[in-house]
Amino acid sequence: MPVSHNQAPSASNTHAPVATLVPSTTNHLQTAVHLLSDSLVKQWVAQRGVQCLQASSTLVFTPPSALSRLRAELLSNEVLNVQSLTAHLWRLRQGWQKLMPSSVPYPFVECSLLAPTLDVQPVKYCVLKPLDVARAHVSDHYQRKYGIHILPAAAPAHGEGWVRYLNRTARLAEGHAVGLVLRGLRNPYYNPRSNYEDHVVPVVLQLDNGWLNLISLDSLGETSPGFTGLGAALKAEGCRVRSAAPVVCRQADEQSCHTDAMQVLKDLLVRHQGSSCRSIWQFLVGEQAIKPESSGHGTQPLALPFWLNKTTQRSKALPPQATAHVDIVAHRKKYAAAFPVRGAGLTGKVANQFLLLKAVRNAEHLVDTLTGIPGRHERQAWLAALQRRHGLLVQ
Repeated sequence: MPVSHNQAPSASNTHAPVATLVPSTTNHLQTAVHLLSDSLVKQWVAQRGVQCLQASSTLVFTPPSALSRLRAELLSNEVLNVQSLTAHLWRLRQGWQKLMPSSVPYPFVECSLLAPTLDVQPVKYCVLKPLDVARAHVSDHYQRKYGIHILPAAAPAHGEGWVRYLNRTARLAEGHAVGLVLRGLRNPYYNPRSNYEDHVVPVVLQLDNGWLNLISLDSLGETSPGFTGLGAALKAEGCRVRSAAPVVCRQADEQSCHTDAMQVLKDLLVRHQGSSCRSIWQFLVGEQAIKPESSGHGTQPLALPFWLNKTTQRSKALPPQATAHVDIVAHRKKYAAAFPVRGAGLTGKVANQFLLLKAVRNAEHLVDTLTGIPGRHERQAWLAALQRRHGLLVQ
């Protein structure tokens, strides 16, 4: 019996071949894209005589100049242009409301924040937080463009538990490194639902020569009891686990974790895919690692390599190599802009605005995709297919 992402497998089918665990309907076809290589997907499709979703041909990929355009509009004169940002967010919401029925919720939260300045009346600005549907769309884009696999709303099915879920997901990936955006890891009362708004934790999972590699890239940079507990629970079930997590907090605005999660997983998986090292543990942790046998239930502290700091908002979180590396320096200079101030003589804090712009661009990408689908019913069908293949509740 086919098993979807939001349905726990029975004991009899947990070791079944991958193809038998993937729904065979057209709406569920691209679930397999996140777990199989392109060649296997093509073979699997040919065997069933099923055509890929027609909606996939309407995807509009990010043009090279998209972020450059946003940078010119939103970071004019190296200062965050709050008026232009507000206008962009208004147009995006209006575009969604024109394209979709009112019963379909907007898949972004506009988080109003205060600019970190010395002004007694700090300027308000907004950060877009992409919810499950928006991250699912980004995941599909990354899969088509880079061939990497990210599950954008990873959580166990009701009654399944994290241990069984992670083991099942690792087996389905067949030795490949897969990215997971874990929901509810810090919340013991987590109840799976669509449009999850709380903190998410990006994790890379891989079965590697008998080891289960579990690497957290949490933007808060602290080893949460939830993540440490995963390693302990897996080991208690007899799994050979190696776990690692960053120790430095790279997030400053407290609202960009959703955008950061997708970006940092993409940057890591693309770089790993282009290397000759199959093991994600050896590729990322490498010589930092202590012997797993001596680590007990502990998690290995992880210092992120310099090239994995595009999203870092806190300058103090940058490793020495990043502050001196030409590519990271150029990237941070490109997206550096001060927050606006009201009072004369006051200076706004300069910050890395990359995640702010990336969230806006990802929202534009989703609205552009829907604009290319004629008819409201067709757009609803495309959105429902997106939700189903990522195990989300269809709304």
